[in-house]
Amino acid sequence: MEYESRRKLYVARADADGRVVLRQKERTLSASWVAYSRITRRGVASGDVVISDGRDELHAAFVEFDIDTLEGVMFDAEMAAESTPMELRGAEIAKTGEHTYTFRQGRFTACRCPDPEATEPWQLAAERADLEIDGYGTARNTTVEVLGVPVLWLPWMVYPLRTERQSGLLFPEFAYSARSGTEIGLPIFWAVGDPVNVTLTPRWLSDRGAKGDIEVEYVLGEASDGSFSGAGLYDEDVSSNSLKTPFDKGRWATWGEHDVFLPAGARFKADYAFASDNAYPNDFDELSRARHDRFLTAQAFVTAQTGQAGVAGGTLGAEYRDDLQNPDDTDRDRFVLQRLPTAQVQTLPAQLPFARWLVPALDVRYAWFQQRDRPDSYYDTDPALLVTSNGRFLDTGIDGLPTTVSGGAKVEQGEDGTGAGLDPNEDNFLLHGGTEGDGIFQEGELIADEGHRVVFMPRIGAPLRIADSVELYPEVGWHETFYQSRAQGSERRGILTGRVEASMRLRGEIAGALHLLEPKLGWALVDAPSQRGDPLFVPGTAVPQTRLRDLQLDSVTRDWADRIDDYHAVTLGLGNRFYRRGGGEGAELLADFVVQARYDIENSRFGSLFLDGRAYPFDKVWTRFGLGLDTDAGQLEEALFEIGWSDRRGDGLRFGYRYLREVPAVFEAFPDANRRFKKFDGTTDEINQLDARLRIQLSRGWAIGYRFAYSIERALMLGSRGYVEYLSRCDCWGLAVELTGIRSRGIGINIRYYLQGLGDDPRSLRDADTARRTSLDAFGGV
Repeated sequence: MEYESRRKLYVARADADGRVVLRQKERTLSASWVAYSRITRRGVASGDVVISDGRDELHAAFVEFDIDTLEGVMFDAEMAAESTPMELRGAEIAKTGEHTYTFRQGRFTACRCPDPEATEPWQLAAERADLEIDGYGTARNTTVEVLGVPVLWLPWMVYPLRTERQSGLLFPEFAYSARSGTEIGLPIFWAVGDPVNVTLTPRWLSDRGAKGDIEVEYVLGEASDGSFSGAGLYDEDVSSNSLKTPFDKGRWATWGEHDVFLPAGARFKADYAFASDNAYPNDFDELSRARHDRFLTAQAFVTAQTGQAGVAGGTLGAEYRDDLQNPDDTDRDRFVLQRLPTAQVQTLPAQLPFARWLVPALDVRYAWFQQRDRPDSYYDTDPALLVTSNGRFLDTGIDGLPTTVSGGAKVEQGEDGTGAGLDPNEDNFLLHGGTEGDGIFQEGELIADEGHRVVFMPRIGAPLRIADSVELYPEVGWHETFYQSRAQGSERRGILTGRVEASMRLRGEIAGALHLLEPKLGWALVDAPSQRGDPLFVPGTAVPQTRLRDLQLDSVTRDWADRIDDYHAVTLGLGNRFYRRGGGEGAELLADFVVQARYDIENSRFGSLFLDGRAYPFDKVWTRFGLGLDTDAGQLEEALFEIGWSDRRGDGLRFGYRYLREVPAVFEAFPDANRRFKKFDGTTDEINQLDARLRIQLSRGWAIGYRFAYSIERALMLGSRGYVEYLSRCDCWGLAVELTGIRSRGIGINIRYYLQGLGDDPRSLRDADTARRTSLDAFGGV
């Protein structure tokens, strides 16, 4: 250290291994060379200068500073602040306050890439910026750069430098699809307060015009939360007079989920979705989960439980379903039978205090079934148009749209409106050999009745354990239904039900593997009277899920339909589990499957034989399988087989096959996307589909993948998706390019650029892909 008394100047130099250090309260400056004047109280430092106040740390090549505050100007500087994830650099940085700085030619990013010479994945470049650590930054003449390429310019912007969520812009979204063209969105995040988030996303679609989305998320207290969203546009690609787009240009959708805990142990839940037209879920991604559904469903209810372990409970709610099967000019929304409101009281099986060997249970359900319009009044242009079966249903055929009158003559629409609202597509399932006008109700036809229904279902069981090895559960029940119907008046129905289920567990070894065997024997009886004169609010399903009913007999004895057939059958099942013994106390599951058979006493015939299970035959390999065989007819009813392999590196392979011999006649069988609402093809009578997916992790950062689903029936490619993705070495950014082709939507291209540190999902692309790939799981609507 040198001191010049005339100029009162101190100069300090460090040797090869040392540092010059100045301390000012909690602040510290260190460098290779420092000089300062006692007269001006100013100083300069050079040579890897580091200024620290215990919270923020600045590195610079050269610094001019104030001795008393250590504030000043840094040149060619870089700043690391504990309170912000951002890395801050500038050609010139001026410390203007305790935690405030001014940057010139600043560059800011949240990336921490290990290679200092590599191009930053993303950064903000500003001509001038004023920053407050743990506050906000204000920048002028700013560009957003991705991999060194400017992609957005802003004359002025404000962005947060906090670890808490803050209002601001999120990264733009880019996509392309055959139905909407190029799509660009710019999400705007608004942190309204601690419990509320709002995201506004203005979009531009090249084929449709401007579109706006909004999403609101909230939390209430420690357990309640929810979200509600909406979207709308004036669609330039819609022609209201076209059969392809028979709806208004003003299109919208709203959806949401709510789960709110109320006082006294009550709870409110809602899950809803509404759309302006039936094509909306297919044209836009917001309601993509409903693309293969027949109805867009909304439900809300309040529920409460009481007693020990919630043994008794009740719900009060409402259900609304929007028909998605037909276009709007032939829509059936006004005729769908809604349940407004619904109520239910339920008690779980519980021991009686005076007879602990008895366990009663009770289910009570009420619903008010109503429609916006009565279909028999709407289609009143010809008294002989349809058979209505005493006003209970309209014999329209499974498309729910009348095309013929008595005798099979086609109804024409006249200038006076006669025949208005009838089926212009002529998707008629004609009188001769079809479902229209046959006098029998089929799934898809319109219910014409309205009214109230109460179902009262008491049951009592007596669980037993015999010889400490056999578990026996006999149960007897009564199924009483009360109706008040507009067409039928007051009616009631009583059905006797009973079931007995017995099971035991055996343990042994096979080829060194632990084998757990659980034989199950079941018997069920449903003694149903004639129901020809009863109202029809809830028809029986057209294709019963026999496998599920046989495996769980209470689904047979607790059927809620208004048409219940007699049932008298015995079921026999064998549950199997195989374990590989582990080195410790644990054991590894090798296989888990059940074989189930049924004998129909009512009709003196053997029913179906089912096999359902999963297995892990090799390391990292899994299989799932199912088989249904009609033993009486000697034909295959259903089959399912899946096999997959994956490793920790990220590679994976999966192959699947699905066969179902009988499907509902209303199964969606539209030739392609452009004809979905123009023509219905009823020739598909079975599901026979293949699907496969492949993912190859080429290196730590690069991966490719492909997925497809193919229908052997009618030789249709249902959908495919291929992608290439890259994840940076620092795990702070990623890029994915996807090419999709889906039968109901056409070709689509998505470019996804993932950034960490700007409020985006912090998962890696490997985890994100797991969530994304579910979007194609419903190619065939199976």
